[in-house]
Amino acid sequence: MKTTVLLNKLEQAELRPREYYNEYSRLISEDVRKLLFPGREMWTERRCPGCTNADVKLSFERNGFQFYLCDGCFTLYVSPVPDQAALSKFRAEGQAERYLDTLFRNELSSKRYIHIIASIIAWVMTYTDRFDLTGGSCCVWSSHGARIAEIMKRKNACSDIVVVNGNEIMHREDNPVNTVESIRDISKPKDVMALFDLLERMVDPRTALFDALGKVNNGGMVFITCATYGFEYQVLKEHSPNLIPVDRLTLFSADALKRILRESGFEVLELSTPGRLDVEVVVDTVKKRGLELESSFLENLLIRKDENCLSKFQLFLQEFCMSSYLRVAARKA
Repeated sequence: MKTTVLLNKLEQAELRPREYYNEYSRLISEDVRKLLFPGREMWTERRCPGCTNADVKLSFERNGFQFYLCDGCFTLYVSPVPDQAALSKFRAEGQAERYLDTLFRNELSSKRYIHIIASIIAWVMTYTDRFDLTGGSCCVWSSHGARIAEIMKRKNACSDIVVVNGNEIMHREDNPVNTVESIRDISKPKDVMALFDLLERMVDPRTALFDALGKVNNGGMVFITCATYGFEYQVLKEHSPNLIPVDRLTLFSADALKRILRESGFEVLELSTPGRLDVEVVVDTVKKRGLELESSFLENLLIRKDENCLSKFQLFLQEFCMSSYLRVAARKA
């Protein structure tokens, strides 16, 4: 199984400028208070999405949401949760989602393309070329799926592309790709299944993942990117600036995802955590908030060591799949 390490440095401000991200956090807090919390008595408890274990312990609370850590598969998740219909309404009617969508289409569109979308598509095409899947059928399920599908089509990565409308705000009437409302609406299996930045935002990601894997042809591939329970979240916990509860309902561990894929008859060809921001985020948060780290070793490493040491430590996190951003490529037998 392959593990990828990205050597080029990425600054947090390139993708998430503080002023924009703070405004998004403020808006989403307002949306939660107005649109989600009034129906909180209807929220339901759930088992661990990684392994269905019910014997879990409360890890911490943040903004009224309870986070549990599974001892069995090391997945962090929120419980109780609203149902998917309530969450879909929240994203369709809330200010935060529209703000984020506008931001990515305007101020941050070029940076997001360079650092995220272009690299994701290049990564996918290394495998579709290798297994003669380039130009085949494809399903993209992502909150920004229409834009990814457009670019994949322009690059001839796939020909027949269907986008699952994962609550994406569709602004363009001339959208050149086909869309369906649910993964279960896809009648024919696809050569390529792409699940990008999706699972962490879902109420029932386990069922969604099994449904998606069932829509892949034999010999076809699935590509997954998502936030994972890596270094940033393990160290900072409720203080992590990226742990916005409705955007991080589930943080699968790498092992949990690998197990689900193998149970579904997939060979995992690559499992990497090529995140490049963990160390920067932790150091920045600890300094700005005056936090005390539980480990004196970590405090010495992160606060007192020089830039060269920190850069190499981030590479260590990537190499041993301990960063907080996960990508997986797997092929169906």
